[in-house]
Amino acid sequence: MESKNGENPRPLVSFILMAYNQQDYIAEAVNAALAQDYDNLELIISDDCSPDSTFDIISAITSEYEGKHRIVVNRNDHNLGLARHFNTLMAMAQGEIIVLAAGDDLSLPDRVSNTVNELSNEPGAIFVSFADTIIDAQGQVIKSKTAQTAKTRQVITLDDYLEGNYSGLSGASRGFYKSLFSQFGPLDAACPTEDTPCLLRGLLLGSGIVSPQPAIKYRKHGNNLSSFNSINRMDFKVITEQYRKDVERAEKEGTISAATAQRTRQWIDLNYQRKFLRQKVFSEPFNLGLFLKFLWSDKNFTLKEKLGILRRKIRS
Repeated sequence: MESKNGENPRPLVSFILMAYNQQDYIAEAVNAALAQDYDNLELIISDDCSPDSTFDIISAITSEYEGKHRIVVNRNDHNLGLARHFNTLMAMAQGEIIVLAAGDDLSLPDRVSNTVNELSNEPGAIFVSFADTIIDAQGQVIKSKTAQTAKTRQVITLDDYLEGNYSGLSGASRGFYKSLFSQFGPLDAACPTEDTPCLLRGLLLGSGIVSPQPAIKYRKHGNNLSSFNSINRMDFKVITEQYRKDVERAEKEGTISAATAQRTRQWIDLNYQRKFLRQKVFSEPFNLGLFLKFLWSDKNFTLKEKLGILRRKIRS
């Protein structure tokens, strides 16, 4: 829909599809992006110099597209890694709202429309996360909902996040205002994920929406960046430093109070300690004595969490 002067009254959205070594899945991901029903959309489809056929598949599909969306196809000259790839694409994006997608996931046709509707109807919200339908490598549904899926729509604040009063904060289905990036600047090049740094940035600037409505089909195939093993190999020290830098900037610019900044730093320190202990337990062969020494006696984990970690460690 256009206004009388020919301008689209709905905000421009940049749908950013990030791909690397995903030749088996990228065609479905690209076609899902092209099928978005939102009418003021910029599609940025980018390959991080994959050695496989990912970029060739992207090029073949987009070259035949005759639809209404503006398409930008990018291939990096050399592999940048996740954070620098993300930074590059955020600098390219012209949209007021950003919707991120991975090259192995499928966005539902109304994902962008629902993102815009949610953000437009919730003043102060910086991002929205939806529910993920879990599929396997062949695209078959494993779970229509996960244990983390929110049962009702929620609006969460930084306080809610620090206190653990939330559920369903999917990074894979998140959409956010570009101000989340522009007000804090690029991520550290060594940061192994954009997910939780962007989440914290959003809550430093405003609130977040958690919707139980599905937005993507999240493909689970063992090589996901967010798989259990991948997460446990991440350098949480770099992520923690990114958190600290962003909190410092928010405090300096008056976005949050000194008291809020201090509480957030305390949460950051606690979060790092928890991640460090989990990594230590899972990086070594199972040893009950080590488990009891480093985790069972630690007051930062609930009994339920400790038993869950123990069960997973025994199965691994």
